[in-house]
Amino acid sequence: MQDKPYDVTCINPTITLGPVFTKVHTKASVSIIRQFMNGKTVFNVTTGYVDVEDVADGHVQALMREEAGGQRYIVNGVPDSLYMPRLGEIAQNLYPKYKIDASPFPPNWVLAAAKMGNMLPAFRRLAITDYEFNSLTKTFMFDNSKSISELGLKYHRLNETLQRSVDSMIQVGINPRLADNPHPKTSI
Repeated sequence: MQDKPYDVTCINPTITLGPVFTKVHTKASVSIIRQFMNGKTVFNVTTGYVDVEDVADGHVQALMREEAGGQRYIVNGVPDSLYMPRLGEIAQNLYPKYKIDASPFPPNWVLAAAKMGNMLPAFRRLAITDYEFNSLTKTFMFDNSKSISELGLKYHRLNETLQRSVDSMIQVGINPRLADNPHPKTSI
């Protein structure tokens, strides 16, 4: 296909957060937020996070720039990966009136045991798969420099994205217990 009428650009977002418009979104990335807002455990893994508006902007910018054709872009709004329970800590700072529990699963002692199990790989493989082990014991980093330099993306701050996510979840009835705290603390 020499004369193709189009090319392909891949926009690869990390975990995407931001405003939701319906309860159906509770099966999307914002389910992580719902978990800790409702006091349930969250996976104790590191990952990146990005605002849904930044992902949309990445798509628009890629469409508008011919040089983006055939390229792949990591779209990640945080400079360093964060453990998922850290989002709960940030939310607790934003909503100090409420008890927000982002208990890690598995707990930190299990992570320590998994790391020690690396010394005995045959024993470790009886308990968890290699994929689970790597997810629990390694820090994954996502380099967004290409999306900044070539697409001109400017990313939202994580606490702003998290606040917009939670506020919209309250508005559509996903987190009704927080509804009487419309003005969270924003100085983090």
